[in-house]
This record gives sequence, structure tokens and C-alpha cells, in this order.
Amino acid sequence: MKARGYVSVIAGAFIALLMAAVWAFVWLQTATHSLNGGTEENAAFFGRVYLGFAMIIVCGFLGIANGVWMIQKGKPNRALIISIVVLFFAACLMLVQS
Repeated sequence: MKARGYVSVIAGAFIALLMAAVWAFVWLQTATHSLNGGTEENAAFFGRVYLGFAMIIVCGFLGIANGVWMIQKGKPNRALIISIVVLFFAACLMLVQS
């Protein structure tokens, strides 16, 4: 079970770092565009996209927390697992609807 904890820590860190990098790339690409005559509709769209990225980053941090829990306790924390799944699907649904 401790091996699964280490895998969860590594996977959570990978997800959090990857989504942060993608978020920064998207922000850098769109920052100058939105400053030069962006509309409210564009601002709302990018707000939903940024919130979706933030929610997926939080999923990565929850994965890290669950991995640390598994390393220390030897079993997964079901509340963390359920919150990761719910938050991830909510973020994906929000991103698809954008």
C-alpha cells in the first residue's frame, strides 16, 4: 500500500505541475490579446477556463495529500478519493461547457 502512496504523490505532483504550466502558457498567450480590446464574453470564457485549470491543480494537491495519507496510515482516505473524483469531473464539465 505504501508503494501506491508514493505513486499517488508522484502522480499528484505531475498533474499539479503540468496543469500549472499549461495554465501559465495559456495565460501568456491570451494576456496581450485580452488587453487589446477584449470583450466581457471573452473575459467570462477565460475566467471559466482559468477556474477549470485551478480545480484540476487542486485535484493534484488532493492526490498528493492522499498519497501522504497512504504512506503514513497504510490505507487510502475515502473522503479524499471521492473529493478528487468529484472535483475532477466538475472541472472537466466546466471546461467542456466553455
